[in-house]
Amino acid sequence: MSAANDETTPDDLKPDDLKPGSDPPSAHAEPQNPAVIATDEVGPGSGGAITLIAVIFESLLGLVTIGLGWLVGVDPAARIHFDATALLVGAVATVPPVAALILLDRYPMGPFGRLQQFVRQHVVPIFRDCSWWQFALIAAAAGVGEELLCRGLLQQGLEIWLTGPLGATAAMACALVIASVLFGLAHFLTPMYAAACILIGLYLGGLYMATGNLLVPVIVHALYDLVALIYLTRGTSISTAPAGSSGQVPPPSDSP
Repeated sequence: MSAANDETTPDDLKPDDLKPGSDPPSAHAEPQNPAVIATDEVGPGSGGAITLIAVIFESLLGLVTIGLGWLVGVDPAARIHFDATALLVGAVATVPPVAALILLDRYPMGPFGRLQQFVRQHVVPIFRDCSWWQFALIAAAAGVGEELLCRGLLQQGLEIWLTGPLGATAAMACALVIASVLFGLAHFLTPMYAAACILIGLYLGGLYMATGNLLVPVIVHALYDLVALIYLTRGTSISTAPAGSSGQVPPPSDSP
């Protein structure tokens, strides 16, 4: 018997083959959205695994950064100063980026709408099963590990190395831009996502330049990540709204 004869079409089904209240299968069912398939793979119980992977990665990043700093003669943690002023400045400086996140989530404009849709489909589901304390661990590890690398090693090292040929002011500006661009490229998921991370990198690097204390951008980075994770997965963000709900932005184009 050929394979074609083994196929069952809706017309071949007998009434007894259908359960009460069920609809006959369609021979032309629409394929499932690949983005939905990808997010369905992140199921309940994955929060612990995501947290472990993130914390290990960021911790290793910090350790590697310290090792690289030792090799090139730059101490990434040299400008970390623990004091009450840094804690206060870090807390206050977290407000602008958090406000920007909420504003752009509520009123997505142009490319930010496509960025919001990408985050909703591909980023939020990864962290949806994490608890608040797991968010705190992930955010703290990212704040320390990434700031040690991007501000503590790259920005500080470039500033030191470029001061001779360019002068102090130009060296600080170049170091800020280069470190921020590398920070954005390290977070390249889409061009718009990378561009947003470059802006955040400029903000964090500017805080580092203004205060001279690496603890300030570490605090801002960690607090921002914590609030963003909670807001996007637990809050009233449009990113948590189900498909077809009011306020959802249109699907992104083929070129985000």
